[in-house]
Amino acid sequence: MKFIHESLFSSAIRSFLKTFFGIIGIGAAIIPIIIIIGILGSGDTGYVSTPTPVILPNAEGERVIHDATAPIILNVDISGVVGMKELTKDKVCEQLIQSREGVYGDRVKAIMLTIHSPGGIASDGEAIYRAIKKYKEKYDVPVYAYTDSLCASGGYQIALAADKIYATDMSLIGSVGAIFSPFFNVTGLMEKVGVEAKTIYSGKGKDAMNSVRPWTPDEDAHFQNIIDAQYEDFVALVVKERPSVSKKKLVNEYGANIFIGKQAKKIGFIDESGATYDGTLTALATAAGLEPEEYQVIKLQTSNWIDTFFEKRSPLLTGTVEHTIDMSATGIAPELMGKPLYLYNPIR
Repeated sequence: MKFIHESLFSSAIRSFLKTFFGIIGIGAAIIPIIIIIGILGSGDTGYVSTPTPVILPNAEGERVIHDATAPIILNVDISGVVGMKELTKDKVCEQLIQSREGVYGDRVKAIMLTIHSPGGIASDGEAIYRAIKKYKEKYDVPVYAYTDSLCASGGYQIALAADKIYATDMSLIGSVGAIFSPFFNVTGLMEKVGVEAKTIYSGKGKDAMNSVRPWTPDEDAHFQNIIDAQYEDFVALVVKERPSVSKKKLVNEYGANIFIGKQAKKIGFIDESGATYDGTLTALATAAGLEPEEYQVIKLQTSNWIDTFFEKRSPLLTGTVEHTIDMSATGIAPELMGKPLYLYNPIR
């Protein structure tokens, strides 16, 4: 009996070890594949993933699935900081391109911009604005914008591509202005702690606004000229797309302030205040000549699980350790530093 008991015990141990090491072997084979996928799908390659269609509720709040020939109202989500994450020019342009390919063909009959953005990088905002305008003119589709929260600076710039802008009464709209992220000078601190720094450079202005040496008078003049030009372009765009807005009042009275929906309508920034999403969608469908029961609302989502999972990659995947400086006190993300911005940022 003792012999049989030991044999059964030995068999159980062997089975356990085989299973255990088998699992380890499978894991060892899968992990490198996951790492490779993560590196390729991390976004650093410049590759933009193919958008995934998501069916959204119609004006009656119903998520209806129609056949493959039904007309589409394309919802383009303008949420977050322009130039970051899902709101880059590449990802928005990819949505627009994808909406005319494959099963979509010429089914997109209108575009609904849902905006919840403080703005961001000026160049991305301009590119998104131009892409939407080009799409609208090329395919002759109406474009409406709707916000129930924040449509400021670069977010408002994108809204200017729409035929009409709708907002709730308490939405915040405007902030027509341009800004650079703050430049810091730490020479006083360096003197106190006894630290010196020397920058090796070539080219006039290459060392401009260097934070580790005293600044010279008018050193910021070149950067001010850039911001002035960006601001003038923004003002010209507002006056062009919103003819009822007085340029003189925009520059001298409204400035880069934001306004609630009621005020924004009064000064000509938007077409309707007190609006709802459903009401805006209904008005857009009517402008496109669509019956309430025939169209489908679709959003093309550009992110996927790989992008989300590897958004903040481990040093184990990259082989590098990142050292970052927390600039949260300025209200400016590190990705926006040193770039001209159309950004509403009250925390400065």
